Amino acid sequence: MTLIEIMVVLVILGGLTGAMLSRLKKGGKSNRSFLMQMGNLSKKVRSTSQLTNTTFRMVIDFGDPNDKNSAHQYWVESSTKPGINFSSDDTLDPEELKLKLKEEKDFPPPKFQRNSRVLPVPIQLPAILEFEDVEIKSEERPVTSGRAYIYFLPQGLVDETLIHFKTHNKKQWTLAIHPLTGHISITGGYISMKDTEQ
Repeated sequence: MTLIEIMVVLVILGGLTGAMLSRLKKGGKSNRSFLMQMGNLSKKVRSTSQLTNTTFRMVIDFGDPNDKNSAHQYWVESSTKPGINFSSDDTLDPEELKLKLKEEKDFPPPKFQRNSRVLPVPIQLPAILEFEDVEIKSEERPVTSGRAYIYFLPQGLVDETLIHFKTHNKKQWTLAIHPLTGHISITGGYISMKDTEQ
């Protein structure tokens, strides 16, 4: 190889490396932007709960572990009755509820149902991002599968929660929800509930 050929190869390699680094930086920014949107939704849910005197909850769905195409997603539900309400029962979205009521006239409505005014449709996580676990202070252990429920009470109180995310390249994020103010903070890395108590 001549000196000119070596220089051409180095220029090409340098260009490819720069392009890859740029893509990685953009991916990190888009993940953070997505987490900020989720944090802003948390604030909206809290204020709506106070204004309507209704218990709301954010549902974190880890998807079906047996289905590789099952996406991690989240949505918002509200209580069918005013005031403070808690339930870990499965819920029905409005369309499922209508069908069920047609089938069984005496079927009691669920305590919670999806609230399309606050969030019209469930939000799927980007393909590169997934829920690692959800730590709720009132729960004994982190939720790592199925569904986690984060409650927002009419008095403005919120479950103290740490939502942990991970990317396919092992990068981790922590979204924390403050119990008294509902404010959120986003931190790179995995911050556990024990870490916050120290």
